[in-house]
Amino acid sequence: MSISISNTYAASPASTVQNVSKAATPVAKETSIPTDTVKLSQTAQIHALKQSGQGVSAIASALGVSLASVDSVLGIAVTAAAATPTTNPTATIQLPVALKG
Repeated sequence: MSISISNTYAASPASTVQNVSKAATPVAKETSIPTDTVKLSQTAQIHALKQSGQGVSAIASALGVSLASVDSVLGIAVTAAAATPTTNPTATIQLPVALKG
């Protein structure tokens, strides 16, 4: 079995690079387009983060504000009992007593 290679394209790599570089002259320079930026208010940021699925504590942490501030902006009413949890250390638990009989 024999393999033959046809020599139909005899250009050297150096001449190919030169031909390509001459053909690739730019037509016009690209100009950079200025971008506009918008600074959202804290209220808008809170609503945007909530809309994206963030929780209240994550929003407060991300923006460096208190939970109460985020709750206020979102219209979340916090009851007094939920705001200050209380424990009763003197609470007693009644356990069932087995009757002997």
